[in-house]
Amino acid sequence: MEPSTAFFDLETRNLFEDVEPMWNTMSWSERDANQRRLCAKLGIAVAGVGIGGKVEFFEEEDAGLLIGTLLAADRIVGHNVFAFDYPVLTKYAPEERIARFGPKTVDTLKLLHQATTVRIGLDDLAKLNLGKGKTDDPKMVPTLWRRGERERVKAYLKSDVELTQAIYEYGITKGRLKYTFRDRRAGLAEVREVACPWAPARG
Repeated sequence: MEPSTAFFDLETRNLFEDVEPMWNTMSWSERDANQRRLCAKLGIAVAGVGIGGKVEFFEEEDAGLLIGTLLAADRIVGHNVFAFDYPVLTKYAPEERIARFGPKTVDTLKLLHQATTVRIGLDDLAKLNLGKGKTDDPKMVPTLWRRGERERVKAYLKSDVELTQAIYEYGITKGRLKYTFRDRRAGLAEVREVACPWAPARG
């Protein structure tokens, strides 16, 4: 049997500024220091897990089933899961249980940050490498969810799960990825390339 890979993403009921009134005035270092604690307050709206070409949805009441599904997978692939998605899940399970995801996780953002020093968004990667981007504004998701526009949120989430899978597979196939390097102090923004950090070494 081939190892199973779960492509994972989730959307939350709240934004950081909803649970921390000072969020928008915090420095980047203050945000980094507080993010994990605040993630546990955001709450799951809906999560998506793509396995075998099909995306399954899990709402907040399904958190236990979601965690069990991820634990059963041989590999988990996500974009920024260590800093965001996994801390969100600590509201629903002990941290030591969530920590079991770590050794089998490919966090594409974390690996690319280590390789480039740039926090590269999924939208940037998708546009430069796949020719398509996100289908909605992520900051609107909590509002849309509260309004009852749940099918729209699920469609957006499904697209993000599929983009994550496509970037992961593109990196393995091509061996290199384009991304935007920005130096705001120098007013610089340019497209660069990096060797894909999760692709097998090529002889």
